[in-house]
Amino acid sequence: MLFVALGLVQWLTYGAHRRGQVLSLNTRLSSRRPALARATGRFVFRHIVPNTLGPVIVYTTLTVPAVILQEAFLTFSGLGVQPRTPRGARSSRTAGGCSRSSRGS
Repeated sequence: MLFVALGLVQWLTYGAHRRGQVLSLNTRLSSRRPALARATGRFVFRHIVPNTLGPVIVYTTLTVPAVILQEAFLTFSGLGVQPRTPRGARSSRTAGGCSRSSRGS
């Protein structure tokens, strides 16, 4: 759940980065776009998507370790995911007696 929350926060910067890339490419490549609106989808998938894919891969490669470090910091400070207690440890604590079986001497 913590990774989902951090991913939602990181999505904002990813979206702004992607939007900037598309706007930059759109102004550079607008002279190549045909005047008719019928070829807009083809233009996007042929020119815009391949040209933005490289920077997006680099940005994602740099963002994933940052999210992992944020999650580790939150867990270290006590705000992250709390570790679960294994079933065996829980049942031995609730047994109330000694945890070792006593053998006859």
